[in-house]
Parts: sequence; structure tokens; C-alpha cells
Amino acid sequence: MPLAGKAQRLVEREAGFTLIELLVVIAIIAILAALLLPSLQRARERALAIHCISNLHQIMLAMSSWALDHDNAVLPGYTQGISGAQWPAYLHATSEGIPDSELNS
Repeated sequence: MPLAGKAQRLVEREAGFTLIELLVVIAIIAILAALLLPSLQRARERALAIHCISNLHQIMLAMSSWALDHDNAVLPGYTQGISGAQWPAYLHATSEGIPDSELNS
């Protein structure tokens, strides 16, 4: 027995969402995303800060290890006349005990 009148319209309406319902859902999702994005940005900045601290810690450990291997000498910083390409050779020479006066000449 076919449905007539109001009952038939009710069944047809339940078949999908109206445009207003879809727009309301999209608006709610947009509001929730807008609330979430600042906290995600803060988490990203915090992760970057932790990464930087970890890198500094690794540099400190490397310098401490170098100092322990070289009779508690401090890792040399900038040296007049030493370019970036010569730096590994300079570190090797200082680990062999060659004084700076012989390296710069």
C-alpha cells in the first residue's frame, strides 16, 4: 500500500541531509579547526626548541669528549689564518701535539 501525502514527504526527506544541515556541520568543523591550530603551532615551536636544546647538548658532549682525549685542553675556536677547509687538518695537528707557532708559519 503506497504512502500518501504527509507520510510520503516525511520518508523522502529522511533520505538525505539538507543544505542548511551540511553548512552547519561545516561551520562547526571550521570553528573547531580554528581553535586547534594555535595549539598545534605552539606544539611545533616547543618541538623546535627541544630539538635545538638537544643539538646544543650533543655539541657540549662532543667538546667535553674532545677535551678529555686531549689532556683537558679546550677545543680551539677561531685561529688566525685557518680557513674552514683547513680546520680538520688543524684539529689533527693539534691532537698530534704540533704547536700553533709551527702551523701558522
